[in-house]
Order: sequence, then structure tokens, then C-alpha cells
Amino acid sequence: MLTNGLRIDGVVLTADPKQAIWAIEVQAQKDDAIYHRLLIDMGLLGERSLEQPVRGLLLFLSPEHDHQTEPSLAQRHRPRPRPAVPHPPRLPH
Repeated sequence: MLTNGLRIDGVVLTADPKQAIWAIEVQAQKDDAIYHRLLIDMGLLGERSLEQPVRGLLLFLSPEHDHQTEPSLAQRHRPRPRPAVPHPPRLPH
């Protein structure tokens, strides 16, 4: 879809102004600027509908198409915190 500089694969609209507008991008090739473009497109959608929240969904057709940038890389490799309280003992069967 190309409309006034807005390039996204799909937009999910709703008549309810409390429901989010979804910007959907399907990525079939490696593109180093895909995260930036999706955020710009979401901003343009937000300008058109100031009362509705905007959410984005980016689908990669292959893991090789994701160039592993922040924050996605940081989220994937962040160590999980250790529980502060030990697990309760297991009851005998």
C-alpha cells in the first residue's frame, strides 16, 4: 500500500475509537531500515487518527530477513532474572 508516503502491507481499522489501529508489515527480504519505516508509518497513521492508539505488527517470512537490531536482539538475549524465593518442596505422591 502506498498512499501519501505511507507504505505498509496492511492496515486494520475499526469503527470503535477505543480500539487500536494496526499497521501490518510482512517482510520478505532483508531490509536494514524496516523498523524505522514501520515506526514512521505508525506515526503517520497516528496523525490521521489522533483519538485511536496505533499498534504495529512486523512479520518476517524467514529468520534471515530480521537483521537482529536493538531492541529485538536485546529482548531475545536478555538473561532471565533468578527467582528471589526458592520453589516450595514437592509433595510425595
